[in-house]
Amino acid sequence: MISKEQDDLANIGPNTGPNTGPNTGAGSAADESASPASPSLLQNFLRLLTGRLIGDLATFMLFVVLSRHFGEEGIGQYSFATAIGGIALIISDFGLRGYALKEIGRHRHAVRDLYWQLAASWLLNGFITLVVLVPTILLMPITADGKAVLILICSSQLLLGLISSSGVLFMAHEKMEISALFESTASWLVAISAICVALMGNSLVAVAVVIVTAYGIAAVVVGVFTFRYFHIQPRGFSFVLHWRLLCTAFPFAMRYLLRQISMRLDIIFIGLFLGPVEVGAYAVAYRLIFFLFIMFNLVGLAIVPASARFFKEAHEAFLLLTQRALGVVILISVPSAVGLALVAPEVIELFFGPEFKTSVGLLQGLAILVAVFPIGLIMQNLMVASDRQVFTMYTEVIGLCVGLLAHGSLILLYGLKGAVIAAIITEFAIVGAAAYGVRDIVDWKRLAGRVAIAALGSVAFAALYFLLPQVLPIILILPAIVIYAAVVACFHSLHGEEMKALVSLVRKGDSGEVA
Repeated sequence: MISKEQDDLANIGPNTGPNTGPNTGAGSAADESASPASPSLLQNFLRLLTGRLIGDLATFMLFVVLSRHFGEEGIGQYSFATAIGGIALIISDFGLRGYALKEIGRHRHAVRDLYWQLAASWLLNGFITLVVLVPTILLMPITADGKAVLILICSSQLLLGLISSSGVLFMAHEKMEISALFESTASWLVAISAICVALMGNSLVAVAVVIVTAYGIAAVVVGVFTFRYFHIQPRGFSFVLHWRLLCTAFPFAMRYLLRQISMRLDIIFIGLFLGPVEVGAYAVAYRLIFFLFIMFNLVGLAIVPASARFFKEAHEAFLLLTQRALGVVILISVPSAVGLALVAPEVIELFFGPEFKTSVGLLQGLAILVAVFPIGLIMQNLMVASDRQVFTMYTEVIGLCVGLLAHGSLILLYGLKGAVIAAIITEFAIVGAAAYGVRDIVDWKRLAGRVAIAALGSVAFAALYFLLPQVLPIILILPAIVIYAAVVACFHSLHGEEMKALVSLVRKGDSGEVA
């Protein structure tokens, strides 16, 4: 059986697969074409988004409670731990989730025998990461409580990675609701438990203990369910196959690791150069930005399985999906950035209180990322779907190099404001590199037109805030959305493209055509 799995893996690489030729045998594209149409791309996204919003509501509640209960220093310590834990999670996964999402989405039946090896590889990677991480943390020049919190939160992040890995198997089969259920349920279990412990007056260490325990329980339940659902049978562990998996997933691993590092450079440099109080003020602002990042990341995840198939089976459909996905994201991300900057003071005071006034200006500056990040993310996912995952790694290398220079210099010179500027410069570098990677896929004139339309609509609703300064900005959100929609609706080119796509994707499956 191991040799069969090794043969399967040898045939499935970044540029080839069992389903790409005309004579593929069992589990081929011909077999899959006879299967029922898969859910629409919009439905996939909405299912992921609903589950993630439900889960992130719990996570956000926990973040608010911890920030109010432990103050800037406590939430700074917690944020620093989650930043390190996020990097540990990416190292542990080593790109296997990205590999599984793409290859299972393209060859669903042909790679079923690899599920046990994938699960075993996730477990082994997590164990090795933890063994290396704990001694490293113990040598850090921080307090004993800080070390305990860091070890516990990093461990919880690794357990969350196991939950997400199980969810990826369902996501690749376009059963998005099950994947979303896993993480949202785990988030609520963790949040409720940790909030109760915090409100009882316990320390941050006690809260961290509860978090890692809750994630551990959730990981066991999710793992058992996944094994039974896919009938995964333990069949021995092959180190040769494990090595081949890691080699194949290496471009994914480097992309995610470098992205995680570049996104966390601000927190890490602020923590090293300025201290936990400044980390807390910045983390509060960035948390709201990160929430929107997650939403746009779900758009990218939703299109990967279908776009990977379209690239091999229906290239025109792939190009059409590319244009419309980018158009929809631009029409959402640009006004989101402008709106967030306008309501930043009220949002910060509402959720975190007046003591976080420093975070208001930081949030207004970081809002620029909301308009830029989604464009680069979609471009990177399109490169993955078109077998250019190695180039996505190069985009992140460029981002990391620029980020190290920008954060290392600007934070020392300008403090928190320098961190904001450095984050924006880094993101623009990544998007620029990604644009070069998809230069032959994207219709740049059309893309520029979508940006101009989104900018015009954003200016229109922003004028409402300046004309009615006496009205609370939050109250103006609904009228602003109406104004933006009215301006966008005036452009007839959108009626036959993005708007048509949104309507028809609700009604049609994605097998064989794009709305």
